[in-house]
Amino acid sequence: MPTLRDALAGDVPIPPDHAEWLRRLVGDWQMVADLSFADLSLWVRHRTESTWVLASHARPSTGPNFYPDDVVGQRSTDHRSTILFNVAAAGRPQTHQDSEFVREQYVPVVRSGAVLAILVRHTDLHNMRQQGGLEVAYLHMAQAILVMISQGTFPAEQSHTGIGRGTPRVGDGVVRLSAEGLIEYASPNAVSALRRLGHTDSV
Repeated sequence: MPTLRDALAGDVPIPPDHAEWLRRLVGDWQMVADLSFADLSLWVRHRTESTWVLASHARPSTGPNFYPDDVVGQRSTDHRSTILFNVAAAGRPQTHQDSEFVREQYVPVVRSGAVLAILVRHTDLHNMRQQGGLEVAYLHMAQAILVMISQGTFPAEQSHTGIGRGTPRVGDGVVRLSAEGLIEYASPNAVSALRRLGHTDSV
């Protein structure tokens, strides 16, 4: 199965610092897939052809998969290529719904003002989870991170790399903090984890 490193070493003209940014993104994007209840795919431009290459793929652990098979290394269709080029030129996210059951959000991956790739969130509307308080909170957090990706502020420039990035997963518990460090939302599993750590006051 091809990896992101394989894709970037092939027909994709990405400088080393930009490639490292994409590796950092992929190292942390399992969280975004889980919060989105959706598959994520990362598309990079081919070196010589007017097409794009699917360089990496993540499936959510919180819902059904959109792509059941390995899709890394695939080339974009003419229709998808048109959308990818338009999003790269505009430099801002766009949402497309090509059928009753599939909605795709195209998000430019930006670093220092340059669009390095396009992240696509694939939502299977037919098999979506029923939305309650937890699902709505997760989707809001996912959208906030996707906006950060399009602004070049995620992943963090000084974040650590190595074994363990991307874990623990969202199902282990999620806490959302305000800019002041106050808890705005804590999932049930996060509350349970804090209880096990000895925090008995209100979260």
